[in-house]
Amino acid sequence: METLEKMLENVNAVHSTWFEQAFQLATKIAPEQVYFSGEVNNYDSPEIYYRENLTIPLLQNLIDEMKYCFSDSHLKALSVLSLLPSCNPQPVLSESTDKPFSFFLTDLPELESAEQEFNTWASVWREKYQDVAPPTSVTEALVHPESKSHPTVTLLLRLVAVLPSVSMECDLMKTTLNSIRDLFKNAVCRGSKTNHVMLLSHCTTLQRLPEVIEQCMEVDPESTSCLSQVTGALQRLKLGRDNEAKPSELHSTGDSVRPADGQVKPAAKETTQEIVPGPRRIVSFYDPQLREQILKELWDSQFFTVIFDQTVEINGELYVPLCIRYLNKEDIQCEETLAFIPFTEDSVVLTEAIETALSEKWGLNMEYCRGQALLSVGEVGAYMRLVSLAIAIKYPHAVRSISSALSLNVWLAKSSPVAEAAEGAVLIGKLLHWLTDDAERQNKLENEIIYVFKQEEGQGNEVSDKLVKNWEKSHDMHELMMEIIEAVVLCLDKLKGEGSTSDQQQASYFFDSIRNLEFIFSTVVQKNVLSVTKRLSQSLQGKPLDMLLSVNTLPDVKASLRKLQTDIDGCHKSWFEEAVAIASKLHVPMLHPVLLEPMSEFYKESVSTRVVEHSIAEIDDLFTEKVLDTLRCLEIVPYAMSKVETSILSGLVFRLYKEDLPDQSSLHSEMKAWKEKWLDSMVGYLPSTVLDALKTSQIRSFVNIETLLRLQVILPFSRRESNFRQGKRSLQEFIQQEKRSLTELHPL
Repeated sequence: METLEKMLENVNAVHSTWFEQAFQLATKIAPEQVYFSGEVNNYDSPEIYYRENLTIPLLQNLIDEMKYCFSDSHLKALSVLSLLPSCNPQPVLSESTDKPFSFFLTDLPELESAEQEFNTWASVWREKYQDVAPPTSVTEALVHPESKSHPTVTLLLRLVAVLPSVSMECDLMKTTLNSIRDLFKNAVCRGSKTNHVMLLSHCTTLQRLPEVIEQCMEVDPESTSCLSQVTGALQRLKLGRDNEAKPSELHSTGDSVRPADGQVKPAAKETTQEIVPGPRRIVSFYDPQLREQILKELWDSQFFTVIFDQTVEINGELYVPLCIRYLNKEDIQCEETLAFIPFTEDSVVLTEAIETALSEKWGLNMEYCRGQALLSVGEVGAYMRLVSLAIAIKYPHAVRSISSALSLNVWLAKSSPVAEAAEGAVLIGKLLHWLTDDAERQNKLENEIIYVFKQEEGQGNEVSDKLVKNWEKSHDMHELMMEIIEAVVLCLDKLKGEGSTSDQQQASYFFDSIRNLEFIFSTVVQKNVLSVTKRLSQSLQGKPLDMLLSVNTLPDVKASLRKLQTDIDGCHKSWFEEAVAIASKLHVPMLHPVLLEPMSEFYKESVSTRVVEHSIAEIDDLFTEKVLDTLRCLEIVPYAMSKVETSILSGLVFRLYKEDLPDQSSLHSEMKAWKEKWLDSMVGYLPSTVLDALKTSQIRSFVNIETLLRLQVILPFSRRESNFRQGKRSLQEFIQQEKRSLTELHPL
């Protein structure tokens, strides 16, 4: 205002300069074609004409308009903006007459406490958030958690936010409804966690939506079907009326469209697998003649264990591969796929179909089933757990345990009920397999690792050495992924423009999938949680002595997991900060910093807490006391026996397997003779595996121990030895076929 008034006072000098500049510019643009208005002739000169008719009226109008727009009352109202954290709010002195709330005195519920709250608000931002970028707008300040503790500040900011002179902040106010509509659509249809978090910030706005929907249904009954789906989505997302729930209760909105068993596919190929109603038949790889040959071998082996493999799609329908493990007459571990069971969500029907296939179709006696394992995950896995439990109740010897087909850590990751964690584990496995399966691609990745670790060559070489081939048996897949993610992104960025079209598309899909905060965060969480179970996972893939010793580490593992659960707030904060740092390094698009805090809180409940809880629950389920006793029986292997100081083996074997022992009465003396045989100082070689022990001379003289060894080697957690036989027809080869048809199979 002072500047404008000063210009008006010195208008002659100011106008003279402006007129000269304008005339020179006009002459430069159109020489000899500069014309003035005809009214100029009524004045002493053109300069005076434009001073009186343009400059003076313009300056006077600007001054009047500024006085009108920025009246004292308006400026007092705008002074509330001084409360914005980015404006460095100052304490309010009681004797001061210039207070930010003076214009809104009638709107304040408690005038006396207002000054105290303003002073607290100012000190909070100076002391608690001094190292954090403060909110710079009204919207950012209002969504910040701190505003909940300062209702008077919140009220004033809301009042000033609706003033016409206050910026609409990127048109947020103008497009709120459209934004909420888009957020709702993406949260429901795409399962976007980011959009879900954004919707939660609009929860108050959405509370009356169910009421509006009900009224719409009354007016337009034909819309009931569609609108009821919207209501269902609101309830599932916990956004509607009377739907306040903890984020830990929120499940992924994309669960219904997840591929079976958590398989990850490029977005363009994702399909929703529906269970086709109607009777479907149990089928098998084998015709009656081949089945008869296999059946003779199965009857000779007597004992067996059951493995429910990952579901497979045949002719557009889901089937559960039913496999068994047994030891044949030549003491060779065998695993055979006996049947494909039509999958149904009725666990009772599914259990009956499995029993029918084993007992009636293959003639196996379920009383000789000594264990079971399942490899299905996701929604299918949940139904298979019910089947497994039903079988264990009916046949107590069929105890569920971990399968040696996967490492414990890979199983914990893939079987997680947290969609981001489970799908992330599958994605990492597929990505690392794709990169290391081809020599050229692996060389490119190793070159990028060398580049990224150029300042730490030793660490780079160590990381490259971890690029194994069999990722299903990996114990630190997530840890490795976070170590090399920068190199992987660089490698994929180059591969997007090289090779065949399909390879370029695959590289692009992987590139987009891992440059995502959701993927990075879930991987960081899994990395930290699975580091607790890493040693146990390694031991279970080892030899009998390693597995035997793993029993002793289990209490420490459980204690460490429960410590994570107790200190989840601190752990999650560290994990989230780590994920954000990695995402920033990879230039991953993220929410505005002010929204990262509510997103962190959301992820703590929906990801971190649930991943830890799942690991605890799964360890408890897989390692029951009966399973631990079974592992302790591995002491019967001579090398393991030589390393154990005290033994309770005889009692364990009798309690677990007394019905299976051919000569119970001689167990104690036989066990004593077996120990003396192998603990003799003259013995040179000590068998270190179950199969090696079975192949020793005089094993036929130890009938009870031979039976125990034959039982141990068929258990699902027992490691596959070098002469392992994977059935007359490979299930994995069948699964890897692009198309699978029932015409390739035979009805049972």
